[in-house]
Amino acid sequence: MIVDRPTPLQVHLAVVDKSPHVLPLLKAPGAQDERGRGLLLVDSLADRWGCDILGSARRPWGKGCWAELRITAGVENRDRDLA
Repeated sequence: MIVDRPTPLQVHLAVVDKSPHVLPLLKAPGAQDERGRGLLLVDSLADRWGCDILGSARRPWGKGCWAELRITAGVENRDRDLA
């Protein structure tokens, strides 16, 4: 997992695997399904998310799936403390 904080109010998360031909798919799992909710959580929490194929078009070797999240909790206190 890769975690980056490009700005004080943003977190960028990414994971890389070696399966370029198996892309994430946003599903609507049934009530009894034990799988298929991870991307629903990412979609509901992230400002943006996506997946990039890694390597060349002729020889892809993997993919990187990423999400950008905006930080809002505690911002008011931080701004007050900085004043």
